[in-house]
Amino acid sequence: MLRARTVCAGIAALLALALAAALLPNAPTAAADSGDAITTELQPGLNLAGWTQPETPVAAIFDAIPRLIYVYAWDPDDQWFRWATLTASGVVGDLEVLTPGMGLWLDVGGEEAFAWTRPFIPQTGLASLREGWNLIVWAGDSGVAASYALRHLDGIVAATLNAASREPATLTRGGAFWLKAAAPKQWWQLNDPPRIEFVGHFSPESKEQLRAQVDDVIAFFVRRFGLAVPDLTIRYATAGTQGMVCGGYAAKVIYLKEPCFRAVAHEYSHAVQEMISRNRYSPAWIVEGVANRWSAQFYDSMGSRSYESHFRSTVIRNSKLFPVPLSEMDSHSVLLSESGGYSVAHLAIDHLAGLSGEETLVRYFAQRPAYPDWRVAFSEVFGLSTEAFYESFEEYRLEVAPPSQRFSGIVTGPHGKPLGDIGIAVQTRLLDRTTVHTGADGAFTVLAPRSLTDQRRLFVNLGCVYPTLWVEVGRIGNDGRFVPTNDADDGVVASPSGMTDIAISLLPSACLHIRGDVRVRDGAPLNNLSVRLSSVGSESTLRTDAGGIFNLRGQGQQTLSIYLPPWRYCEAAASWRTVGRITSTGAFTPAQSLAGISVEADDIESIRIEVPEASLESC
Repeated sequence: MLRARTVCAGIAALLALALAAALLPNAPTAAADSGDAITTELQPGLNLAGWTQPETPVAAIFDAIPRLIYVYAWDPDDQWFRWATLTASGVVGDLEVLTPGMGLWLDVGGEEAFAWTRPFIPQTGLASLREGWNLIVWAGDSGVAASYALRHLDGIVAATLNAASREPATLTRGGAFWLKAAAPKQWWQLNDPPRIEFVGHFSPESKEQLRAQVDDVIAFFVRRFGLAVPDLTIRYATAGTQGMVCGGYAAKVIYLKEPCFRAVAHEYSHAVQEMISRNRYSPAWIVEGVANRWSAQFYDSMGSRSYESHFRSTVIRNSKLFPVPLSEMDSHSVLLSESGGYSVAHLAIDHLAGLSGEETLVRYFAQRPAYPDWRVAFSEVFGLSTEAFYESFEEYRLEVAPPSQRFSGIVTGPHGKPLGDIGIAVQTRLLDRTTVHTGADGAFTVLAPRSLTDQRRLFVNLGCVYPTLWVEVGRIGNDGRFVPTNDADDGVVASPSGMTDIAISLLPSACLHIRGDVRVRDGAPLNNLSVRLSSVGSESTLRTDAGGIFNLRGQGQQTLSIYLPPWRYCEAAASWRTVGRITSTGAFTPAQSLAGISVEADDIESIRIEVPEASLESC
């Protein structure tokens, strides 16, 4: 019998023996298997067996096996053994921690066999294979043919060896064996892997990457919760595939359409939720919030995106955009009604986990079937009522991600007509401003965060001459009441109609909006014609659009002119023709004697200019 007494020589000898043709004949046998515990009979000398318990300091195995002299574990990254032994001063060696699924060489003293009984947890069944040799534990049923057990590793397995350096015919639960892998792979032994379907054209490399990502997702849930979903189908489709959503889960099928492939962890979370809750109803904010949290934690574990940075840059930022209280987010229709709903759900679950512990999230779904109402299950698992949590969360939400309130209204000009492209801003603190522009109908909607301490200030942009000119038109309190300032000296009048019907009227002294169109005599629009608005010290020019329309802004007394190309009139050079004058009060007076040009106007926002067809007959 081999006894390793000199560490370096012992490890070298063990390595040589492990990969040679004649290792020890001592093969441990499984004496009992109770589901949650397993017993392995260890013979004196070297034995191959597996660690099937939670992660534990290595000293625990010397307590469990009193006659243990040395324990060796294979490091698949370094392709070398790590070891530990018990001395009078304690455990020494470079093997410090035992993890579930770790294969071990156990050097046992004495003259008789020893029955080693230990717990068996599902995580034992996850083998993280590295390229090269791996010493792994078999977690499936005893007596399974090795060829059957390895059937899902086509192209991965280069060789397998048992304790006698032969290819194993059958595998024993809790026992360990050598496997040489041609490539890395996460191997979950206790269920068949999901069926993966590809709709559309995928390159072999893309298929391999997506399969590897699925393996990583399963490995994450096994390590965290000891859970994997059996009998699952994952269907990937290229962009443009008809009849498929971007990402979804239903009836044991995960649907993922390009570019939503990264949602696989989120959708797998739903499969886990359904499996352990037996598909009992839970509100949308719990279902989606937990899925978002687990997905973010998965990508953190993979090193591609830290949970903290994702929480700050995405969850908190997007939560501010969603104004609905959590208590109204039971349904997916509400959650999807506006941007940010999923982030608010994630924010709520993060807060809930902080109050009651991460493990309660899984426990809630596991215990949900025992209660007829999800609120009762919530109270029992998390230790507080839904009403108490809603109150706690809204206070927390105001601190870290104040939800937006919606302010809307309309802006009209001096003649009561809607004004488009007017800047509207809500400001809570210095430089903390949300800005939108009115549409062609003069309407605006702006979302701005609630504020615990400040009144929101509503501004309108009067950039007729100076684009940076903003005028405050009112303030909005935390109760949602809009109180106008109504400073007519600034040329703005606003009406207090709450948050959803704010009426803002611009007086002539604030900003004159001059709008009209230019047409030829037969009524066809004249596009790309230059129109100028000028006054003392200022001038603005633009060209008519495809509909012959012009839209200018100005202050004070203005002159409106159009540019006449030389080919249109009998002149040697181009010229500007004045078509009317505008007073500071917004009155428009058409010019007289314009040689065939006609001008009509009800007001400065409906000026109609007709120009004759190009002709030289009058020359």
